Amino acid sequence: MSPKKKLPDGRGAVRRPTMGDIAALAGLHPSSVSLALRDSPAISVETRARIRQIAQEIGYLRDPALDVFNFRRTSGHPMRSAPVLAFVSDEASWETFSSARARCELLEGIVAASQRVGFVLERFLVGPGRLSGPRLRQILRTRNTDSVVVGPLSMQTTVLPLDWERLGAVRIESFHLEPALDIFSSNYRQAALLAVEELYKLGYRRIGLALGAEADSRLAGLLHIGFLTGNASVGIVPPIPACFGEAQEVARWVERYDVEVVLGLDAGLAGRFTRHSGVVAFASLDLAGAPEGTAGVRHAHSEVGARVVESIAVRRYIYQRGVPGSPTRTFVPVRWEAGHSAPARL
Repeated sequence: MSPKKKLPDGRGAVRRPTMGDIAALAGLHPSSVSLALRDSPAISVETRARIRQIAQEIGYLRDPALDVFNFRRTSGHPMRSAPVLAFVSDEASWETFSSARARCELLEGIVAASQRVGFVLERFLVGPGRLSGPRLRQILRTRNTDSVVVGPLSMQTTVLPLDWERLGAVRIESFHLEPALDIFSSNYRQAALLAVEELYKLGYRRIGLALGAEADSRLAGLLHIGFLTGNASVGIVPPIPACFGEAQEVARWVERYDVEVVLGLDAGLAGRFTRHSGVVAFASLDLAGAPEGTAGVRHAHSEVGARVVESIAVRRYIYQRGVPGSPTRTFVPVRWEAGHSAPARL
């Protein structure tokens, strides 16, 4: 898949093309562009073709997770009187959240649970070129929305200045966000610990962790902590130092430390490196979107989404609002799946 074309944002920086860019070039409302890109018969064949052509020229790529959100949101036809649940995220978060499939699974769980408990789900994007915190606060106040789920945010969004005293709200990951709301997350610490223990059983002794610095920071270092704990539990002391870099740096790191198996979030690292005994094995810390047969950890992203919505529904029922004095963390368990990318060495 070709990368999205980057456009100037008016401040010397660059950004990826959005639906709004297509709308501006086509002289149409973004909702018409959305319908056209979904091949809706409400838009003429000629206009649909023109929209697709513009999208191709500027390098716009649809987000499959947003497709899931829109389809489920519109197919249920909820009553207008149903309470609104605001799902808040930023655009950059979808670039760093492990894969499109992981995002889809999370949103599938959120949408399905929202329909089950009677919420109307609305998505809000914050950040550069999107909603500011004060603007989102005004929208939620005007619409009398009192329930909020803060999705996995990038490190670019550190504060959300909303009227928290009138909101029932929780976070999905976003460990760095202020204020400190209750958190729901997949158990990333368990994921890394479990992966190390399973790889050790398969005969691997030189196990290396390769992560982008953004991923490690966004997840509060939980993967690295789990990796270190896993090595200690199987007696690998000291462990191989983790690599926080791009593919070229990973290649030098594999050679320097004679890594037998790379443990990471990027399935593109599988089969890319060799050592004196052959191809370096690979295990994924999140199998969502990974090729079939990849060894690694399976997360229950949809379960995380469902638990978040159920928690918000309870908070709304008992009128629990505001920032908690002692924030809690709820971690959903993961499981290991064997695969040919990390064959047994015994």
